[in-house]
Amino acid sequence: MNAPLVSVIIPLYNAEHYIEQAVRSVLAQTLAALEVVVVDDHSTDGSLRRVQALAAEDARVRWLQTPANGGPGRARNLGMDAARGEWISMLDADDWYDAGRLQQLLDAARQLGLAIAADNQRFITDAAGGHQALLTPADEPSPQRLGVEDYLEGDRIHRTSRNLGLLKPMIRRDLLQQHGIRYDDERRRTIGEDFYFLLECMSHGGGLAYVSRPLYNYRTYDPNMLTKQLDLESYHAWREMHGRYEQLFDPGQQARASRLMQQRGRDIEQHIQFRRLVEPLKRGRLGEFVRVTVTNPKSILLLLRNLLEDPAALLLTARYLFRSIRHRLGT
Repeated sequence: MNAPLVSVIIPLYNAEHYIEQAVRSVLAQTLAALEVVVVDDHSTDGSLRRVQALAAEDARVRWLQTPANGGPGRARNLGMDAARGEWISMLDADDWYDAGRLQQLLDAARQLGLAIAADNQRFITDAAGGHQALLTPADEPSPQRLGVEDYLEGDRIHRTSRNLGLLKPMIRRDLLQQHGIRYDDERRRTIGEDFYFLLECMSHGGGLAYVSRPLYNYRTYDPNMLTKQLDLESYHAWREMHGRYEQLFDPGQQARASRLMQQRGRDIEQHIQFRRLVEPLKRGRLGEFVRVTVTNPKSILLLLRNLLEDPAALLLTARYLFRSIRHRLGT
């Protein structure tokens, strides 16, 4: 078998109801010179069996399994190590591609002479595949070059809209190899490894080619998704990871990017303080929440500021508060 043009990496953990749709969306691409590398992160359901059946059906599907669950970053790194394509593209196990995605990203990257490309996304809100939002407007000029400053500005932590940190890139493998770029996998569960991986790629690759047409389908409605299960420790790991990347840009030569990274660090710290404040509410401990706010009056100002800046945080806190009161009353 000749080396594929594109390798699609799919980290897989307990997604047996979705993985077939993900893999088949790659096999149905208009660009046929590809491979699918599925890295099963020690699933406990029937995910791997479904992938093995697909591999028996189409030789372009390859799979490997980790010896123990290590998280999506580590699984993606293993997939990149095994990849044979000139380009590497990412796909989550519960998402899927439109049929022309890989060819359009490849064309955009070649048109702008860049080693990275990414596209707009549909955020799927129900089991029937309906969507109510896109990552960005779909009528922007395309393809367009996004630099690291655009990327940092487009992923502000307190923004109420979707952030560019959700981009799923396609990247030349030689860029990754030349600079030793890998996903940060020091922690099994954390936030932002996708963001920092792409940021490092862009810092060496001169930006990315962005296609405003939505070609990636991002599933958001599943209540079991990892992002809904993150605890305070995951946010602390996020802060540690940011610290490892904060010096990526030289303040003398890339002043704006450096300032944006420093601001991101402050935003993360404020976000952690907010999460620490609402954590007792999340666990139904109304008395502990009251004690925290009484002993630290400044926390009230922090809470109010976060709620005013982020309507999503307001709804989340209201839900936690209502649940805590119900728990307190025994209803």
